[in-house]
Amino acid sequence: MNLPDIKSIVHIDPAAVGRLLNAYVSSGSKRTGVSLDDIKTSIMTLPKDDDKPDATFLLMNGMRLFDVIVYLSADEKIRPPLKVDKEIVEASIPPLSKIAESLFFVYFFLITQAKYPVTDAEGNQPKVPKFLTSIMNLKAPASHYCGALASFNIVRFDPRWIKTVEFLDLGVETMNRFGLGVAGYRMFAPFKLLPFKDTIADDIKKSAHFVRGIATSKPDWAIHPITRDPQFLNVYGNFNKNLANLMLETFSEGDLKKLVETKTLFAAPQSDPNFMNYKTWGALQFVPLNDPIFREK
Repeated sequence: MNLPDIKSIVHIDPAAVGRLLNAYVSSGSKRTGVSLDDIKTSIMTLPKDDDKPDATFLLMNGMRLFDVIVYLSADEKIRPPLKVDKEIVEASIPPLSKIAESLFFVYFFLITQAKYPVTDAEGNQPKVPKFLTSIMNLKAPASHYCGALASFNIVRFDPRWIKTVEFLDLGVETMNRFGLGVAGYRMFAPFKLLPFKDTIADDIKKSAHFVRGIATSKPDWAIHPITRDPQFLNVYGNFNKNLANLMLETFSEGDLKKLVETKTLFAAPQSDPNFMNYKTWGALQFVPLNDPIFREK
């Protein structure tokens, strides 16, 4: 009988392996992150010898905006080479005004729905708000606008860029629409619109007043799902689940039903005993949030 050679067994150092694989695990755990392998570097014409391509040159030669940002953000030493694609002609390159329309389309989705307007796993296009189709006249499928900005899956482009884009000159129609609500605030609506029941306990009333303070303040990046600090959950728990429980203790069934009928709420809140953090919110001192989404000029 022949036994395996014991020398063929390799004993690894788990600590060393962990350090070796750390960057890969970290990268794989994130939804966002664009690799240089993901972008297309084909353009209509190459820059002249010794000329360094800038954003304007790349856009005017057919590279898409988010591809340009990834390309120019990378160290020059690791950038893939630019290539000529003879199928790219001047007539096929969108003007900057059309690129701006696509960027606004995507920005609107991120602000109001906290997600990129991409197709689902079954290939269905996202439902586009009437504001974009009727008021802004952006009637192409959502995939058209996403495709105009990136050659890769746009969800990999970190959406937190919306926080530092200061749209101080947004149109009146857009600001009015944003005034109707932004992502993360729908569950706060009852605390701004409805009277509290007379029978609620004092600790629940304190929690309800805490939430009302947030609901009646200007929309803030601290609440928006895209920019909310991950530590937020450690302090408040799952906000929507807790808010649903707090609503049931704070408002009458009839008042909540009216908000569902007017589509202020998507659906009537459901009780979930696993989310009871709201009972501690009354002990927290409400501090007006100081990082507003829409800043005044």
